[in-house]
Amino acid sequence: MIETIRGDQGLTTPERLRLSLRWAISRVQEYTKAWPQPLRYPELAALASGDTDGGFERLLRRSLEDICPVGDISPARELGFGDGRNGAIIPNHELDLVVRIESGNFVLEAKCWQEEVDKDPVIVFLGKVFDFILNPAFVDHHDEEISLGFIGLRGFSQAALRLMFAFGVVPFTQRGEQLSFVHLDSLLGQARQESLQEGWSEMAETLRLQKEALALFTSIEGRSLGEIFHYDGDSAMFDVGRIKRAADLFEESRAAHDTALSVFREFLNQRNRHG
Repeated sequence: MIETIRGDQGLTTPERLRLSLRWAISRVQEYTKAWPQPLRYPELAALASGDTDGGFERLLRRSLEDICPVGDISPARELGFGDGRNGAIIPNHELDLVVRIESGNFVLEAKCWQEEVDKDPVIVFLGKVFDFILNPAFVDHHDEEISLGFIGLRGFSQAALRLMFAFGVVPFTQRGEQLSFVHLDSLLGQARQESLQEGWSEMAETLRLQKEALALFTSIEGRSLGEIFHYDGDSAMFDVGRIKRAADLFEESRAAHDTALSVFREFLNQRNRHG
């Protein structure tokens, strides 16, 4: 039986274990933040040469394959769901990455663009995923959770962020003010642990309060698609109320994000002052 890497176990392990969603989010965000550092290695630069995105998607797949069990990452140019399941209306859609995680599948769209992503590519991504789910083959996997993520190297428009938050799509970007709530929550947790170890009780308490303030928004962002959409083979139903409630919380969520990020940066400054 494949065990699970938990999100609080760090980012390195010698075993090939199935990832938790939180752990997968951390891995993808750290890769996105570091880009284009992987191209400093000649063998990786050679592997990526000729790719229209500079090798971003190919090397992200390679980065995940390095830590995942064999077969848990969909192949390049996959036109199905990574396991032979196709769309209901349009049989072949290209999904950039489908990662098998402990709870089901984590589906990623990767845009290594030099401009921010607007709402239209997000709508197209959601449409492709819903077309797959409408395939009756998915009814046999009703207990399999589907989580979504979208990489926008240079960030997202406010309309795109609102849409993603409403549908539980995790953002990945190099813009600190748009870090995912799940990843920011992990950073706050790690910072609190370090603060406790250093005896910085006031900072540790402030970080704890920020984690509490983010809890609602972290749960919204990290929810599976099955929490807002149900399909039984004959009919499909959206939980419109839950989607609209998330959209209505968008401005409040951004304010909480800004405050939490500011506190995290205060922690970094305090750590730097103490060497």
